[in-house]
Parts: sequence; C-alpha cells; structure tokens
Amino acid sequence: MTLLKAVSTTGGMFNQTLFLGTAALLNSSHPDVDAGASVAEVKEVMQDAFAGDITFQEAKNYFAYLISLEDIDGCPLN
Repeated sequence: MTLLKAVSTTGGMFNQTLFLGTAALLNSSHPDVDAGASVAEVKEVMQDAFAGDITFQEAKNYFAYLISLEDIDGCPLN
C-alpha cells in the first residue's frame, strides 16, 4: 500500500484506519508538528491492528486523537 493509495481510501473502518494512520505518519514526520507519536509508534499501531493484537477501531481512535492534537497547525491531509 502506497501513501497515495492510503490517503485516497474512503469508506469503512479498515479504510478509515489506513487514512488516519497515514495522516498520523505524515504528522509525526513533519518537522514543525508534534502529534504526540513517533514514526515508529505509528507503524507499531498499524502493525498491531493488522496482526489482530488491537482492533481497527482502537487504531482509528488512537490516530484520530493524535491528529486532533495538531490538525489545525499542520496535518498535510487537512
């Protein structure tokens, strides 16, 4: 899955998790934005969701929270 495909997804829980995970990854990579998680932490949450260690809903909620912290100040996905 490329970043472009992930940010182009719409629809249900799986797609929302991909979209918000990508936004969180981009936020955590942005030098002027502190979304509260590192790139490694974002990747770990996504891997945990795909492995079934956490639900996609839990991952989506985590990413949505991180993005809400800094969304106004620099989320590349607006």
